Amino acid sequence: MDEKPEYKKGVNPTWRIACIFFIMLVVLASTIMLWANFYASSEIERMEECWYDVCSEYDDSELYGNDCYCYNFNEDGDYEIVFEKYIK
Repeated sequence: MDEKPEYKKGVNPTWRIACIFFIMLVVLASTIMLWANFYASSEIERMEECWYDVCSEYDDSELYGNDCYCYNFNEDGDYEIVFEKYIK
């Protein structure tokens, strides 16, 4: 007289929707992380190009957008823009 309980076939639709939602969320998060990694690495390459290739003989450099600015100290001890170049 051991009766086995009857189980429903398949999965509850609420769980299916939740699983699909979380899979889409993981795919979206992974895509954003890959894009952010690519963007950050390209920015670092551009900053290094500005610092080492364009402004190596100057005191300091900064990259604003696509413009690389090279600075030197003046007599007052303040920075002054000595050279600027557009970087692609």
